[in-house]
Amino acid sequence: MTASHRTSVTDREGTRDVGKSLRRASVVDQLLDELRRSIITGALRPGQELAATRLAEEFDVSHIPVREALRSLANEGLVTLHSQRKARVAGIDVADVENVYRLRILIEGDLIERAASRYTDTHLAAFRELYERMGSTSSDEDLRTHDAFHRAMIEPAASVWDNRILDVLWNASERHLRILFAAFEPGDAQYEHDQLLGRALDRDGPGLREALTTHLERGLRLLSERARAYAPAPDGTPSAGTP
Repeated sequence: MTASHRTSVTDREGTRDVGKSLRRASVVDQLLDELRRSIITGALRPGQELAATRLAEEFDVSHIPVREALRSLANEGLVTLHSQRKARVAGIDVADVENVYRLRILIEGDLIERAASRYTDTHLAAFRELYERMGSTSSDEDLRTHDAFHRAMIEPAASVWDNRILDVLWNASERHLRILFAAFEPGDAQYEHDQLLGRALDRDGPGLREALTTHLERGLRLLSERARAYAPAPDGTPSAGTP
């Protein structure tokens, strides 16, 4: 076998290995997205067991992508691992709620203040459009619009790393909202959204940071009160009187 032939064989084998890795990564990502969304929306309840064998059968995949997906969910705080083959959906904990909102206040407050001077007329028009849509559609659609409104206001100053960290925090916040409240009603915070939009239209960075902090602190108080009353049974079934 010539050196050039050996090289071509090695190249082909390397390409096959890369192809296998990419296919596995794609399966893991798809599985991760599906499980994450089910946890965030409450379809998979706090305390519910996730067995790798059962998940592999349900999604028609091997155990390897299931274990990788569960490890990623554990890193995001959405599940707790009990072994390589078993996990449980993370419970709702007051300390988790408080930590998520503490970090959101710090990170989003800084970003929104720095973003204000970078707002263009296009940004402001987008804020108005999202603001007008909140409270006018179904609960799920309202939640997506509310999320988009907050994301749009920090976007001009947010780096890739900011967004990576905030994705984890926003996913946790959405899960808390969906589980602790029967329905999301942005109208409850309409005044605070009025303040945010007004400060944005004025490109008032410090005012935006203050308005956002007030908004998030109110959300923290409401969610903390609900979280203290939320006590799911070991099988993930909420106790009587909880949402």
